[in-house]
Amino acid sequence: MKHHDEDDADFVELDIRECAIGAIVKAIANYLTLIGEDSQPPYIKAMLQWTWKNLDGEGMMKTWEERPTEVKQMEAMKAEKKN
Repeated sequence: MKHHDEDDADFVELDIRECAIGAIVKAIANYLTLIGEDSQPPYIKAMLQWTWKNLDGEGMMKTWEERPTEVKQMEAMKAEKKN
């Protein structure tokens, strides 16, 4: 294992459900980057709705709205480059 120190535990615990959801959501983000965010097939919409309902969508939106000003500025610069 990379970066495994001698005094680290021999086992690593992973939440496979959390890992699977994370992998799917990351794949969706990459997919939407390729096809454009306006072209969401029904299966993408279904997964996004499921994540909103089951993974505290309201809480995620609050966190997103409260993101640091520096992050908002970087997002704005990226959006300007896109256009």
